[in-house]
Amino acid sequence: MPKESTGAPGRWHAGRPAPRSASQLRAKKWSSIAIIATLMLSLVGILFGLLLLVRGVWDPPKPYLISLCVTKLQKSRPRIPWMAADREALIHADCWNRESPRSDPDPTVEVMQKTAQQELTNRKPKDAVVVYIASYAVVDRENEVRIMAADSKPDDPKDRDTLLPLSFLLEQLKKSPAQHKLLVLDVLRPLDSSGMRGDSDAVGDRILAQVRDAKIHGLVVLLAGSAGDVAMGSEELGHSAFNHFLLEGIHGAAESAENPDGRLYVSELGRYLERSVDEWTRKHKGRGQRPKLVGSAAQDFSLAVLRGGRRAAKPVAKSKDEK
Repeated sequence: MPKESTGAPGRWHAGRPAPRSASQLRAKKWSSIAIIATLMLSLVGILFGLLLLVRGVWDPPKPYLISLCVTKLQKSRPRIPWMAADREALIHADCWNRESPRSDPDPTVEVMQKTAQQELTNRKPKDAVVVYIASYAVVDRENEVRIMAADSKPDDPKDRDTLLPLSFLLEQLKKSPAQHKLLVLDVLRPLDSSGMRGDSDAVGDRILAQVRDAKIHGLVVLLAGSAGDVAMGSEELGHSAFNHFLLEGIHGAAESAENPDGRLYVSELGRYLERSVDEWTRKHKGRGQRPKLVGSAAQDFSLAVLRGGRRAAKPVAKSKDEK
């Protein structure tokens, strides 16, 4: 009986595939290995990125520093103790954005107003900004805190325009697009003035009231002392007590031992200053100076990234007037 044809005309029948050569098998094997390795490396990269995110190692943007320090007033008033050293050490700390504005050592009230207005207005929503004010302050007859500039005339009650109103600073901070804002006020210094009320109790209380009334979103205020306190320092420190521990704090001493995540938050700095400055002044000066941080937990933000733990503050040579 004849066999059936397996190859009818017009119909294609696949035959058995030809066996692959050894080189083809090796190529397929290595191709598979490469694909698996690529997938594994991608997975490791994703996991590592998530780990960095969870641990908070990615650096936040460095805050911009706007420093307005007055070392000496007009006429025969004495130079503010340790202010030049405080200013130099602060502006040279490595935690600030490199594009921070240059600081005038003794700004006039016009320079203070222009600097604050321009620099706060130019910030972007993602930015963090630290405004540092160090000088004398008084409360005028309208119950407003006014900060002394290099050209201020505090003895003349009619010359209010030569003093910087705290309300002006708060207004510029309110207008600023920056998401995070820290206002540091080192202005609790005794100043005798026949024209204005300038005792420390009034200044501290009125600052707190004006800040509360301003209701500025994202603003945290750090006062160098509580109501009734007076700024103190010593030759041994080479700085005011507040600024000595402020510098130590931003270089790592203020990081919480309970949460050593390599970042310094404003809340951690506030707690450190409150404890350290008060302890030092009570021990060495016989009276306390207790810094005060005003702001909600929702307004807290990362102030610095600490590399390799605590770093020593950079020493700054004293100016000729302080030697």
